[in-house]
Amino acid sequence: MKQKTEQADSTTQRVKRVKTGGTQPIVIDYAIAENAAKIMCTGEEIAGLLDVDYDTLGARIKEKYGTSVSEWLKKYQAHGRASLRRSQFMVATKGNPAMLIWLGKQHLNQSDKTEYNPVGDTFYEADI
Repeated sequence: MKQKTEQADSTTQRVKRVKTGGTQPIVIDYAIAENAAKIMCTGEEIAGLLDVDYDTLGARIKEKYGTSVSEWLKKYQAHGRASLRRSQFMVATKGNPAMLIWLGKQHLNQSDKTEYNPVGDTFYEADI
């Protein structure tokens, strides 16, 4: 490939510029992208954060990781969910009753049950 060279003289120095004949590839900061995915950012949000087009982000992820943005997001968002779960369990085990109830409902099929007494038309909360 032929390269064109421009030279400009100034009073103090000589500047040499080389035209390479194309745009330079956009560099992605993968650490920022991975951390954003771990806090559940979408692909569009990550592209905006990095100030690149979504398609560019997809192309760079494909080059580096060999997978699509959606598969890449699943992997890193799973890391984020695991971290969030760990934090929730730490809060719950320190005695937060609301968190203990919520985790019980989510993972142990516990629920608040409302029972109906048809004779007296009375509703009452059942204990779990």
